[in-house]
Amino acid sequence: KTLVVDELDSSIGTKALIRLFNQFINSSLNVKGQFIITSHNLRLLNLDLFHPSQLIIVKKGKELFTKINTIDDYDFRKERKLLDELYLKGAFEA
Repeated sequence: KTLVVDELDSSIGTKALIRLFNQFINSSLNVKGQFIITSHNLRLLNLDLFHPSQLIIVKKGKELFTKINTIDDYDFRKERKLLDELYLKGAFEA
């Protein structure tokens, strides 16, 4: 089954949200479910919480197309621990 939640972080604090991800969503018991959650919380751009393929950047193009990339699609080596800073600097605009 798939559960889609838009802006989950708008009604829950960051620490509680991370606890939810660690104990529920990234649980070894979650083998058949899929959670699709949107967020503007840059603290969640964290490779200690998620595998790079789980972090997806979605952006609207100038001609109103939607571009979807995972963190794996970008060539970051040393900077992988600083994804929130890279995002603020525009590194995901390519």
